Amino acid sequence: MKFLTTFIGILPVLCAVQPSFADLRVGGARVSVASGRGSVASASDITSTAAARRIPTMISATTLATTTSTTTTSDASLMTATECVDAYTECIRDPEVCGSEFEECTTNELFYAQKPQCNNVLLQCSSAGINTLFGTTSTTNLATKNSNGEYVYPTAGSILGQFIEAGAINNRLDTSTCVKRYTSCLKKENVCGNDFELCTTNTEFKKQKLFCESTLARCQEDGLKELFGSTNTSANPTSASRLGILIKEGGDLAAVNAVATCYKVVDQCFLGACSTNPYKCIIDSSSIISDITDAINEGRTLTAEQVTAIADARTSAQVAAYIRNTCLDTIGSNKYCYATFLGEGKMPTAAQLRDEDNRDEVYAEAYSARMNASMREKISQIADKFDKKTKDKCVDTIMSCAMRSCGGGLGSACYQLVFNTGARSDLGGTIAGDSTYQEIKTGCESIVNTDANCQYAASSANATTYNYNYAELGTFGTVFPTA
Repeated sequence: MKFLTTFIGILPVLCAVQPSFADLRVGGARVSVASGRGSVASASDITSTAAARRIPTMISATTLATTTSTTTTSDASLMTATECVDAYTECIRDPEVCGSEFEECTTNELFYAQKPQCNNVLLQCSSAGINTLFGTTSTTNLATKNSNGEYVYPTAGSILGQFIEAGAINNRLDTSTCVKRYTSCLKKENVCGNDFELCTTNTEFKKQKLFCESTLARCQEDGLKELFGSTNTSANPTSASRLGILIKEGGDLAAVNAVATCYKVVDQCFLGACSTNPYKCIIDSSSIISDITDAINEGRTLTAEQVTAIADARTSAQVAAYIRNTCLDTIGSNKYCYATFLGEGKMPTAAQLRDEDNRDEVYAEAYSARMNASMREKISQIADKFDKKTKDKCVDTIMSCAMRSCGGGLGSACYQLVFNTGARSDLGGTIAGDSTYQEIKTGCESIVNTDANCQYAASSANATTYNYNYAELGTFGTVFPTA
């Protein structure tokens, strides 16, 4: 019953919020928000007790960790410590982030690899909330390392520090499970491949095994010995170990299927190079969108000047240069690609593989053969997925903050402002209307302006090639315009 009362109390407000973000939720170039009108049947019958249910508490913050706007932050509508912990915990324990049991974040290093995915939540936290989570009140301290190169935060006594420690203890794998899960991870198409065709040498294996570090971190000594032949996972696997055998078998099979192996190596290198920031691999994409994407992946925020600069369209030469810089060594020195493109089916000598002219020629032939329409479509799909995920996070930020700001964070007050409850005929409205917009802008503008996800959404508004300058409206005004 308590759940129903809470849900019904905020339902009318949510119905007013949701239409405002309909266009932003949809993938594609259009990001500007068309004001929507919503109506709620029997809304006037909701009890005053339910309607008065408080939306998350609005508090004033004296500073934000970073700022990219001239907007003051003194009136920013931030979460309380409790709300911050709840929201950040929900985000960080998502299966695609650290996992519900923190199985993907059993060390501070693994945690920091996932942390950027929840930065939009952290921006809405008060210093007290950040301190509860990390053991420090300022996000500028989070990248601090000690003399051994280890992350200092989150501290052992903080909420996240306890999650990481518990995750390391509770998710330890016995020998058989360790071997099974680690080899299963390695055999993924984008790691070593089902037949280890992408890991035919120790050098190739060391590059690819980085994708499975979170699984390896949960293995105990016996499991490591079974896999590597010793507990030193930085050394090459011994020839008699599980991994040593898989690498040899992968090489034997690849030699019989040189062309197919080469194509897999090339395709996976191209996709790997473009997976983190697909816009670096798309001709005519915006330089600013690419810069913001880097910032999102690294947990940074660009300044207002950087975001509002006029964008350059990426050229085909720039795309080719970026991929070449990433994949030249991998493809140019691959013996199966040499046999495919230069050796007429014959494997090269060590001297032939070391020759720089040969490497350049092998790479050039591979790029010409495999950077085709099919590959570009795959890269476009990666961009579409990133686009939707990023804009959804911006919507979440605006909705969360708007609910804390509208009506001073009081559900019944916001409800009255939006729907004008004095007359049933007026049941309909938008949270971006005159009665609420300025209040929400005051509480949310500095938060939205510093959210890299919203910077991305605003920068890509109304531009098929994402070449757009929105200096007049800024981030907040672009993604949340007045009705």
